[in-house]
Amino acid sequence: MRKTLLVIGLIAGLFFIFSGCEKKVYVVEDDTTPPSSPKGVYSVTGDEAVYIYWERNDEPDFYKYKIYWAPETDGIIPEPDDDFELITSIPNPPQYTDTVVENGTTYYYVITAVDNSGNESEPSKILYDTPRPEGYNVSLYDMAVSPNNSGFFFRGQQVVPWNDLDCDIYIDMVDTFFYINATTGTKIQDFGFTKSLDEINVAPDTNVGWSELPYVLVTLGHTYVIKTWDYHYAKLRVIYKNTNRHYIMCDWAYQTAEGNPELKVVPKRIANRK
Repeated sequence: MRKTLLVIGLIAGLFFIFSGCEKKVYVVEDDTTPPSSPKGVYSVTGDEAVYIYWERNDEPDFYKYKIYWAPETDGIIPEPDDDFELITSIPNPPQYTDTVVENGTTYYYVITAVDNSGNESEPSKILYDTPRPEGYNVSLYDMAVSPNNSGFFFRGQQVVPWNDLDCDIYIDMVDTFFYINATTGTKIQDFGFTKSLDEINVAPDTNVGWSELPYVLVTLGHTYVIKTWDYHYAKLRVIYKNTNRHYIMCDWAYQTAEGNPELKVVPKRIANRK
């Protein structure tokens, strides 16, 4: 029986197969094409957390995403090609929660995609977010029935009397209707029905839409955006009303960074991020 010699070799990107006296040459080119840049990047502002989402990469050689973080320094927004520090690398699904953050501090992010050959895409658009405190199931009473439990002080994150100097908004009941009243210098507007507190993620940083009156009608399931007298933004969602006991229940969130609509102090780098 005749024996066939099979020799396989790879030299400088050329793939050789020797079989007997025959020689076949295959050219194997190195993959130097990076994957596409992540698209559809957005965030949801949380309480000491930033929730980041983007569209899934379905390219066949996709391997992982890289998430980068950077601070704002002296009011200068960082550029995508510098100042960014790698936080972590993750596979699909395309989402990441950053919990190494502080409320009231602004953080910037970019995301890249990496393929199996190690090629890295261009960075995504720059995303920024400012975590803020929030609270749930807060009861506020009609000022005429329980005046000491009718107001809310967002910066202090507490229920206060309606006539307290720190009070931002308070509840008033006329017949069977509740009203949210804004204290002097505070503005309010009704954003309509929302499924959750997070549905309204950014306050309108304009003079449009604010109620011309210092009060708005309370409607169950509606979210209200508040601009306090000292230029801080907040939001409040009504989750329950009880006309017999003269109180409502609300969820709320408050931006501690003055003038920031992410419902700026200079961020500091966080050590030992993983």
